[in-house]
Amino acid sequence: MKRRISLSIALVMSIVLLSLMNFDLKAQEQTQGADADTGIIGPLPSDQVLRITATNSSRQTVTVRFKQIEYMPDSCNGAVCKLVPVSQMTYNPITLAPNEGASITLSSVLAVRGIVQNGGQGARNAHVTAQIIKANTGEVVAFVDAPGGQL
Repeated sequence: MKRRISLSIALVMSIVLLSLMNFDLKAQEQTQGADADTGIIGPLPSDQVLRITATNSSRQTVTVRFKQIEYMPDSCNGAVCKLVPVSQMTYNPITLAPNEGASITLSSVLAVRGIVQNGGQGARNAHVTAQIIKANTGEVVAFVDAPGGQL
């Protein structure tokens, strides 16, 4: 029983500390050159995932970097709720030869946002798509096509 109370207190304190932190994600993205951004999606049902794919549609190599940010509700005013980032993961850059692709599959009990960042010369030639997929059947529930990288 004491252990359960201690874990509950630790969880509440973590959430409080995260809500007090100042996240300036917009400024970070501008300096790193975000090319495609899904915006905040979800939370998705437990049987659905968000898959983001970048394909090199140019004749030169393209470097892309995937980024995932998770959000949770902070405060609500009626039906409108403020969402705050609680975790962020930036993956290593991937260099794609012409006609190669790379994808990331995101699943979360929280609202999630996926970003494909410009990694250098030619990255604007990455063709980016985003899909919401039923994980158990593979059925595509929603699809967004973003030629030139913009979602």
